[in-house]
Order: sequence, then C-alpha cells, then structure tokens
Amino acid sequence: MHRITFALGLALCLVPAYGKHEPVLCGSHDYRARQELQLHTQSAKSGIKRVRASAVSTLRPDQGSIAILDDTNGVISRRNPFSLNQRTLRFVPRPGTPAGYRFELSGESMDTAAAAAGTHLTGLGDDDTRAVPIPFAFPFFGITWTELFVNSDGNVSFGDGDAGVTDRSLGRFLAGSARIAALFEDLDPSRATAGGGVFVTASSDKFVISWVRVPEYSDFGAGRRQTFQLRLFRDGSIEIAWADVVASEAVVGVSVGGVQSDPNILSFTTTSSGDYAGSIAEYFTSTESVDIFAASQRFYQNHEDAYDYLVLFNNLNIQADSVRSALAFEVTVRNDRSGFGDQKVDIGAETGSKRRLQAILNMGRFDDYPVDPDGTVTLRLPSPDTPKTILAHEAGHLFLAYASVRDDEGVSEFPMLGLQSAHWATTFNSEASLMSGARIRDNGATSNPRFTTVAAVEAYSLLDQYLMGFRPAEEVPDTFYVAAASSTAPRFLPQVGVGFNGQRRNVGIADVIAQVGRRTPDHTVAQRRFRFGFALITAAGTAPSAADLARLENYRTAFETFYRDASSQRAAADATLKKSLAVSSWPAVGLTPGGTAPIRIATEKPVETNLTVVVRSTGGAAVPAVSSVTIPAGGTEATFQLRGLRAGADMILLEPADPGYETVELKAGITAADSQKLAVLSGAGQAATAGTALREAVRVRLTDVNELPFPGVSVTASLTGEGSVDNASTVTDENGIAQFRWTPGSGSVQELRITAPAVAPAVVTALGRPALNANSVVNAASFAPGLAPGAIATAFGANLGSGTADSVQVLVNGLPALVFYSNSGQVNFLVPQNVSGGSSAGLVIRNIAGSSDPILVPVSDVQPGIFFDAPTRYGAVVVAGTGSVTQVRPAQRGDVVEIYATGLGLTSAGSGGLQFTRVTPEVTVGGVPAEVLYSGLAPGYPGLYQINARIPASTATGTQTLLLSAAGQPSNEVRIEVR
Repeated sequence: MHRITFALGLALCLVPAYGKHEPVLCGSHDYRARQELQLHTQSAKSGIKRVRASAVSTLRPDQGSIAILDDTNGVISRRNPFSLNQRTLRFVPRPGTPAGYRFELSGESMDTAAAAAGTHLTGLGDDDTRAVPIPFAFPFFGITWTELFVNSDGNVSFGDGDAGVTDRSLGRFLAGSARIAALFEDLDPSRATAGGGVFVTASSDKFVISWVRVPEYSDFGAGRRQTFQLRLFRDGSIEIAWADVVASEAVVGVSVGGVQSDPNILSFTTTSSGDYAGSIAEYFTSTESVDIFAASQRFYQNHEDAYDYLVLFNNLNIQADSVRSALAFEVTVRNDRSGFGDQKVDIGAETGSKRRLQAILNMGRFDDYPVDPDGTVTLRLPSPDTPKTILAHEAGHLFLAYASVRDDEGVSEFPMLGLQSAHWATTFNSEASLMSGARIRDNGATSNPRFTTVAAVEAYSLLDQYLMGFRPAEEVPDTFYVAAASSTAPRFLPQVGVGFNGQRRNVGIADVIAQVGRRTPDHTVAQRRFRFGFALITAAGTAPSAADLARLENYRTAFETFYRDASSQRAAADATLKKSLAVSSWPAVGLTPGGTAPIRIATEKPVETNLTVVVRSTGGAAVPAVSSVTIPAGGTEATFQLRGLRAGADMILLEPADPGYETVELKAGITAADSQKLAVLSGAGQAATAGTALREAVRVRLTDVNELPFPGVSVTASLTGEGSVDNASTVTDENGIAQFRWTPGSGSVQELRITAPAVAPAVVTALGRPALNANSVVNAASFAPGLAPGAIATAFGANLGSGTADSVQVLVNGLPALVFYSNSGQVNFLVPQNVSGGSSAGLVIRNIAGSSDPILVPVSDVQPGIFFDAPTRYGAVVVAGTGSVTQVRPAQRGDVVEIYATGLGLTSAGSGGLQFTRVTPEVTVGGVPAEVLYSGLAPGYPGLYQINARIPASTATGTQTLLLSAAGQPSNEVRIEVR
C-alpha cells in the first residue's frame, strides 16, 4: 500500500501566527495549485482587480537577468470574496454512482424554526468537536453513516472529529476525514451571546445543524458573528443555507477525505451545476495577494518559454500568504514524473507557458529577507535559514517531501513526513535536509536524551537526491525516524541542539521504494539542469531601486552556486534570462542500439541571421549524425539524426553560437527493443458500429521503463475480424506517438492489434453490447463465486469495458457500484454495502454500446478472500512497517504482518477515522492460531481490508500457509515466508 496524494503546491511558512493558535508553519497545502488557479479564474471573471487610477499597463524591460513586472492587469488582486450570503447550495447524489454529486444554487432558505427548536450543543468550545448520532442511515460518497462529528469551525466530519488549530485551508479540508464544510473557518462557539451557538435538530428524514450568531475567533473580544445552516436528508442530499455571513477566508464544499481523488475546485456562483465525481469545493478569500497565474502570464508576454521555474519577489510589502503568515510557497504546474510520492499534473498552459514551466515560487516580500544571501532570515529563527536555503527549499518542493514508509502500526500515518505532509518530520533523520528534518544523533538506547539534533538546513540529502532523480538508489544509506517522540522534540521548525527521547525505527531506501514505487525517470536520464527566471513585481510607473535590483541579483547568482553545491554537483540551476531553444523529445529521448531518432530544434521567433548550434555527445552511448546544425536566417527550426550505439545512457549537449539562447541538455536512454512497450493513450472502448469509422483516433505511445518517447520507429496495426484501418503502417512522432483511424466490421469481437519491432503488441477493443456468463462474478481476491457487501468483486465476460473505470457501469440490484478497473473481458468493482447477504442479487453491466442481460449472483454476509500472486500463491502479506511482502522480507516469529483481503463484511466507525470490521476474523499461520491486533478497512482504499496479526512464536520457519476465516467462512489459503 502506498500514500495517495495530489501534491500540486507546497509552501514554506516562516512567520508564527500569534494568539491562541500554535504557529502556522505552512502557508499552503497539497492543493495549493488548484486553489491558486481557482482564485485567479474567479478574480478574472469578477473583475476584482487592484488597479491604481494613474497606473499605465506597460511591459517593463529586463534589468540584466532580472525581469520587472508591474502590479497592473490583475497581478495584484483581491481574489475571491465570499459570495454565497443569502443563498442556498444543494448537493444531490449523482445518478448511477455513489462517488459524486450535482450541485444547485438557489435563494436563501435558512430554516429558523428548526434552528430555534434544536438542541444546543452546550460546552462546544473553540477548536472543538462533538459526536452526534444521525437518526437515519446517511449515505456520503458511497459509505453509510449513522454518526457524525459536529466541529466548531463550521463543518461536520465522518469517522473522526476535527479539533485542529492549523489553518482552515483547502488542503486540510480535502486531506482529512470525509467532511461537509458549510463555512470552514476559525469560529468560536464559546463566545456566542445569549440565543447563539450551535444547534442540532433531528427528525426521521432530516438532520439539521445550525450555527447561530457564532463569532469568528478573536484574541480580544468576539469576532464577526456568522449564521448559517447545514441540512442532511435521508436520500443523501445536502443543503447549506447562509443567512448572515461575512467571511474573509473560508472553504465550502463536500470532501471524500483522505486525498482519495482529484478534487473539483470551482466557483459555485459561476460554474455550471453539472455532475462531479469526487470532492467539490470553493475557497474564498478577500486578501490582497500576488495572483501568481496573472503574474506568470504577464512574464510570458515579453519572455520566451525557456524556464522550468519562475521565481517571484515583490517590493510592495505583500506577503506570499498574509492570512497564514507564509514567507514563501511553491506551486507545481507540470509534473510527468513518478516514484517520489507526488502525482502527475499539467496546468502549465494556465501560466502562459505552452510547454516548459514546471513550478512557480512565490517568494513574497523583500522586506522579510536580509540583504546578504548568507544572512539569517530572522522570521525563521531558531532555524538557520538564509535567502539561499529558502530558495532551494522552495525549488525542492517540485520533488519533495512526499515519500514515506508507513508506520509500524500499519495505519495511515506517514512518520517520515511532518508539516502538511510536505516536509520531512522534525523527528526524521533527514541528514540536515533543506526540506526540514535534521541530522539526528542516536546517543544510545540507555542515554537520556537518546536523540539529539546536531545539524539542520544544509543541503539536499542523499535521499532527497534520489527522489529528485540525481543519484541511484544504491547510493542512499539507511536512516531512521523516531516514533513516540517525547514532548521535547522540535514540533515544526528544524532546530539544532535539541534532545528528546523516543523509539528508533530504521528505514532503508528499499522500504521507501516499496511505498512510492520506482523513481521514473531514474537518475540515468532524469533532468538535472533547470532554468530559473527571476522576476521582481513593483508598482506601475515606478522604477525599482538600485538597492533592490542589486539584492535580487546577489540572490540569483548565489543561488546558482548553492543549488549546484546542495545537490552534490549532481544538478545545476541556470538563472539567466535567455531565448528559448526548444528540442524535440526533451528532456530525454529513447533509442534502440543501432536505431536512429529524428531530433528537431526550434526557436520561438525567426532568427535574423544563421543560428548555429553545436551538438555533441558527452558519454558516447549515442552519437549525433552531425557536429552542428544550423537554423537558417528567417527560419525557426532544423533537424538532425541521433543514433544509439550501445545500451546505456548519454547526454547530448546543444550549445547555440549566440549566447542569447539557452544551452540545452538532452538525455538519451538506449535500451533494447524487447524492453520497450506500447502504451494505449486514447481511442479504446468506443462503441463499434459496423462500417463507420470510430469518432476518436487510436493513439499509442512507444516508451520504456523510464517513460521515454521513442520517435521515428515503425508501428503497424492489424485487425481481428472484419473492418479496416487507415495508414496501417506509420512511424512514431517526436513524442513516441503513433495514430490510427479504425473502421470496425460486423463481428462480435472487434480488436485492433498494434505492433512495433520486438515489442509486445497493444490490443485495443471497440465495444459491442456486454455479455456475462453464469458463475462469472467472483471475489476479486479468492475468485470464489458470489458477492459480499462492501467487497471487491470481479466480473468476467465480453465487451465489458476499455481499461478505464469510467467506461463501464455496474448495477447490483439496481444500485450503482464503484468501478476500479475494466477491460473488454473483466471488471473490478465494489459491492454496495446495502446489498443483503443470504440471498441473490441481480447484476447488470452497462457500457457505451448497451446493457448486458441480467444474471443472479449469490450474496453472503462475509466471503473472505486474501489477495495473492497467482503464479507463486504468495499472499499480499506485508511485514508491518516495511512495505515488503514476506517472500522479499520474510517475517520473523513475533513480527506483526499486514494481511490484505476483501469480503469481510460491514464495518463500524472507530477512532482515528478507522473503519473496523464487525466480525473479527481468525488467522492461522502453518495451522497455528495467530493473535489478531486489527481488522478493518485499509485507510483510503474502499473494499480493501487490512488484518494485522502477530506471527505465533511456535510457527515453523520456511514456507507456511496462512488462512483467515470470518463467521465460519474460510478464505483461500496463501503462502508466506517465516524465518
């Protein structure tokens, strides 16, 4: 199991928040990019701009290698003031799926009678929560609840309450428990005056929570009073009514929780009220801020697309995030890499960059930094940060810090991660990483304190450099984190000289890889040269001072050197302003030994005179056909051939004779054809109509384990059955993509088989009406026929789906089931929880071409099945805290193992947001009963059950059988290794 997150943007928050709260040390969150984009879009639509009457919108000339942006055209704006007062927002469950909603907006409808008749939640204080029963079974994102937690801060949550004091951010709303936010902001019911407070009204079909004249928190006296209401209905619909709300910062919406899906961040007043899968939210703020998307678009009006990072400072005294006192934050706008804990994203077009920009660093206001690049940033004390380390920290957020092993208790904690799950924990021996944590000395098991922090904020650690793609895994030494750390451990900021106690937990790089996967692309072909564009935002009509320009120039040049040193000379930062030299297949291209690939270089504008570019190999594994290539005067591009000589990796350096253009590094990965693969990008699963060309072309990509494109390779397509295909033989383009137009025939099975030399074929199916056979619906783990409520099941047949979950719909007794995966012969789905055991259920599968004939499938209350590897029969049994299955890392007697299964029946909510099975299973290892420590849903994975059991002391060593049973029903038998 691994962490699932959509970490788009992170922040280094450096200013403590004063008052009753703990310091807010991160002004952003995993969803910063979506939040910033929503605010930019809403600000642009509403016309809420900060424009001076005398301001003249002009493009400012660069000052050396510093770009100058003025504060007009929405670069500085009030972003998205609260716009829902005197309105009602209704969420209606999406037809056909339990995992989404439709929203509708109407006029104000506060039910004052329900509020007046409600039970006052007396004693509910500031940052407080209260468990309250729901008088009916309430369905929310596919799970039925009979209890919720009313949280003082304008929201309710399921499974666990939220009394946190950190900022009421979009990230906290999306990543915590499943939640409904009526007005997620810092409210204090304890200071409500007579007649005010939080009230609950219950009936057989409606449950109402009313916040009546509840004030915002204030250090002195009471803040602005807010009146609003949340109404839940038996059918799963939700209503929020705002009667009297004036909020500066708030989140409104519904969240599936646990960062389980790509959220919909939108404006309820301007977005169409359609159907939305997953979480739906809007973030409101009236704070004056830098609109990083508008600023980036402004930058690209007179700069070419030649930068991986855009670095924004301002001399307008505007913090990066004044609400959360953040000194700086990073937003990732493009990421196509994997294996470091982040997910892929591409919203770069919104920045004005057509192809290149990967991240924006909002460094905030100049006045928060010392003049000296090596000077201490006082707002970060006691952490030894400087302007250079903060720049490197924010740049590191493109990759770090998201990777962690799971804790040894097997629940959803990620002990290597700290603040916002985006920095190393202060109790993690990060080897003084720039991304927080510290170098921690273990003084010995008998010492007090056992651990001491001895260094912090020095460089990118060896683990950092692996995750960034700068070095191989075998160069990363083992490290550790401290579990159950004492209260003397640093909480947020990395500090030196702090002693604390706790339990040492060792971590190896293999354990990390087991959680987040292989780093792709790996160090052999990953990008290591990054271009940074530094920009200063200043008032329109005024010139930046010489002192400001000199300071930023010093930061820029010092950062170039520091980035190289901090990465152990494995990477480079080029922070000069240059013209773009675009190179096809950049940043890395795939080749076959003896094969060739066309490489195209291009400028954004026609060159005035011949532009010669020197091309050379630095490693000898690949060789260009020419030593230089020339773009002729008046032209914009030229092409040359690159040949692979032997398996391995190389770097091709392209150096323009004109120093005004950037120098480009193109990596080359040379691999044998039989290690390459054809990946289907689009066109699968369309409805087949005999004699009619499919609406969408079939597109495949030739790539390898590093996801490199292989251009210029011959690819052919052939048919199974009748039909025709245009251009049945073609070559891959510079992105490794080949495209085909397919006209299916009249047969019951329509397949297009696509091949490349020595590469396993890709098979694309066009769908007819789905068909199921009797006894074709089974437990997805054991393959035993039948269903159980809440279990993961598999249906086999023909014409079922196309490889994506949304290409098919499964109905069980007319109830929509959550689909995990489909192809033409198989569908994996989650059995609805309210399908009753002891009977049969009708099952129908629908796809774009129609519906299957219904079949009856037996249903049991429980049907335990353990997931396993079919060829070896080894079970999905992991040694707790390691991420390794027992055939890789055998369990020892006394070890706790995590058993991953399905079909253990209904669950009940417990502490910490966990869902415990109502029936405790029995486990035997080699026939010996094992102690069961935990049995419930694996956090964040619907239908996947996790059973933690201790290997009995009397278990024999070697290969053993493991079996579990529930309510007398046995699972399949699997193998594990014990030593």
